[in-house]
Amino acid sequence: MCMQKCDVRILVVMLLFCVQSWSAYATGPLRHESINSRQIDERVGSIPPSPFASLRNVPIRAVTLGDGMWLSRFRTNADTSIPAFFRHLEKAGALDKLRGRKNKARGNSDADLAKWIEAASYVLQSEENEQIHSLLNEVVADISASAGSSGYLHTRYMKRMPADLENLKSGGHLYCLGHLLQAAMAYYQATRNEQLLDLFVRYVDNVINQFGPGKQLCWSGHPEIELVLVGLYRTTCRKKYLDFARYLLQDVDLTKEENASGIDLDHFFAGVPFTSHKELSGHAVCALYVCCGATDYYVETGDSATLQTLLTLWSDLTGRKMYVTGGVGSRPSDEAIGNPYELPNRRGYAETCAAIGNVMWNWRLLNATGQARFADIMELTLYNGFLSGVSLDGRNYFYWNPLSSKPESTKEGYANGGQNLIAQKKATGIGLDVRQPYFRTPCCIGNAQRMIASLPGYIYSTSAKGVWIHLYHSSRLNWHLEGGQELILIQSTSYPWENVVEIVFERAPADEFSLFLRIPSWTTSARIIVNGELSRIVRNAGTYCEMPRVWRAKDRVRIEFGMPIRAVHANPRMRENRSCAALQRGPIIYCLESTDHPDISVSDILLPSDLANVGEQLAAEFESDILGGVVTIQGSVSAYGSSEIDQRLYSFAPFARNLRPVTMKAVPYFTWANRGPSEMTVWIPCVRNN
Repeated sequence: MCMQKCDVRILVVMLLFCVQSWSAYATGPLRHESINSRQIDERVGSIPPSPFASLRNVPIRAVTLGDGMWLSRFRTNADTSIPAFFRHLEKAGALDKLRGRKNKARGNSDADLAKWIEAASYVLQSEENEQIHSLLNEVVADISASAGSSGYLHTRYMKRMPADLENLKSGGHLYCLGHLLQAAMAYYQATRNEQLLDLFVRYVDNVINQFGPGKQLCWSGHPEIELVLVGLYRTTCRKKYLDFARYLLQDVDLTKEENASGIDLDHFFAGVPFTSHKELSGHAVCALYVCCGATDYYVETGDSATLQTLLTLWSDLTGRKMYVTGGVGSRPSDEAIGNPYELPNRRGYAETCAAIGNVMWNWRLLNATGQARFADIMELTLYNGFLSGVSLDGRNYFYWNPLSSKPESTKEGYANGGQNLIAQKKATGIGLDVRQPYFRTPCCIGNAQRMIASLPGYIYSTSAKGVWIHLYHSSRLNWHLEGGQELILIQSTSYPWENVVEIVFERAPADEFSLFLRIPSWTTSARIIVNGELSRIVRNAGTYCEMPRVWRAKDRVRIEFGMPIRAVHANPRMRENRSCAALQRGPIIYCLESTDHPDISVSDILLPSDLANVGEQLAAEFESDILGGVVTIQGSVSAYGSSEIDQRLYSFAPFARNLRPVTMKAVPYFTWANRGPSEMTVWIPCVRNN
């Protein structure tokens, strides 16, 4: 995600401000409307009612997680991950300049600190946490004391807005500002303290006063602020923020600027009108973040061209460029989305931040349209491409998430020491097989923490018709319908390991409303039972089942999903995975690890080519004593044997297969490398047994 190797020409053009503008900021009066808490809706940070949105968010504080996988992750995140990341940021010097010391941190460290603030604030929206609250207060005090009256903050270079451009180095100013604003909104929602929000609104107001149509030219460089500007518009009802989002998304066209000829605009996926894009390309996180901003812009404006572009890009990604895990980005060298069907396994990048961007974008498309296909991709990515990026103990992280790994390839790199192996990864193209506690560019760490902390807000939505359930996890919803009628329901399940979900209404409005249940695309069918009686059998997977009814307190809904083991086949254009299959059960993608196969290479294991009845040949078993308790897939399969002829590199005659029976165990992909370095593969070759 970092841009540290950008060409000098690119950095020069990425400068946001001219000499005259800096001077005006430094000496002129500030034209700024103060934030007043009475003007701010209590749902700051969520998506409030938007004229072209099909669904409305439920705030984090309205959802209490019950027992299950995500509660365990939430607790680990709050108690271990977030405090540990703060200590790493301190050690790296990310707070030094805020405290009057020389800055040691690399890159856009303010964005990393902002993501930490956001994650910590989301935790406080769910529960009181004295340790996190104390750390937050400390950081907010440091920021408030350091930022100038204009709200400017970029500690990589200087704290206060400089008098002229020559004293400023290039950097991701709007990228950092976007994250700081997101953090400020989350902090306000958690504490009702508007200190940070008022501070950074001053900064963005100054930007808007000087840049935009008829003013100085600027572009976002690394997209992020686009989606934040729309959120700020929703928060304050000030149209200038929505207008500036449009300027960055649609009005800026650097192809018409002479001094921008050296910029790789495809890489940044910004600096040209959004609706000019025909396919998703370039830096994966840049592309996904700008799509998030464009989706937010659409639900406020209803711009049909923007929506059509969004749907075209989504189809391009999910139909030709996305890993089976929901991971995005196949090229380590420039952290980029590759060509269609360019999805290498061992050299695949699939940055954790890009998986998070994929979740964020599909969440927005879901709210815009109410279509289950977006919830399906969101769920797939959450459980697989994202969750693999965080260790089970919450202390270590993957920057990238390949689909196969051979640990001996990077042992030399570990022996050489050092915490940052990102450069080595990009140079060798070999996947990192051990998670790290910190990276010199730690963008994925804070991003993962804010994703987990915000997860309660992704489970439910409301609409004019009723309440929607997107994700299945034990939880209590205490909210209201759009007419203001109080609604309390309790969801109980051991999903994703078990196929049964029970929903009980504790309080319901007197009038009829609909309960919308997502029928995931991976299921074969779903039985829905209401108060002990079969209501319907749904065979149309990948949809929402609408159940209109006058619901009463104590009404009980039971959903039974068909959850067989299924084989996933790759398009033949993915040459690396021809004649291979991946295993999936429910939303979980599985892999083979050498930890479970000490006497054989996992690359020698073969599935039978007839996979129509794979669920009958393999068995799912819950094992409470490994990896925190997971369902594994086990069964008898084949594997290549060894013989003298097998050791030769080439032969004029076909090699003998020398197959032998072995017992296979597959574990959830997100759990790999939690038991030490291991050989791993998601895609398994298939071969006939006769």
